[in-house]
Amino acid sequence: MFARVMHIQSKPGKLEEVAALYQTSVLPALKQQDGFVSTFLLTDSTNGKGMSITIWRTEEALKASSSSGFLMEQIRKVVPLLEAPPVAEQLVAHL
Repeated sequence: MFARVMHIQSKPGKLEEVAALYQTSVLPALKQQDGFVSTFLLTDSTNGKGMSITIWRTEEALKASSSSGFLMEQIRKVVPLLEAPPVAEQLVAHL
């Protein structure tokens, strides 16, 4: 399995709104993607930081989620709530 880790820094007071948007909009869209397995959104309300982890069956599915424009579409949903653009890493998931 393969994972994308996305680090975010929310604007002050906006982290709960980021989490709600992730739950109501990003998650349903992820569930429609071929090769998507699971996701986690981890947040720290004391400093507004968050981390999204998405798990994919194959490296091809992970890469397709980027190259198809899907990833940018999801990022655009939350960017207005962030201090800076998210930082992404692609990793191998040892499950």
